[in-house]
Amino acid sequence: MEKIKCIVLDNDIINCDVVASYLEETTRIELAGKFTKPSKAAQFLMREQVPLVFIDYGNARGGNSSIFLTMNV
Repeated sequence: MEKIKCIVLDNDIINCDVVASYLEETTRIELAGKFTKPSKAAQFLMREQVPLVFIDYGNARGGNSSIFLTMNV
């Protein structure tokens, strides 16, 4: 079965690493990249076909952040 490519986007690299470690334990998801800057993630997504994005990006004011999963199949 073909793996689904994904990326992780979070303003905290430690959080990216935690999500990446969980993803490494799966058999159906392939981590294509980890990003702490939305602009770098956007550049990557313009070059690569990645249908799944894990996003948890906090704001500078310390507000609550949310986890979003986006999938384009």
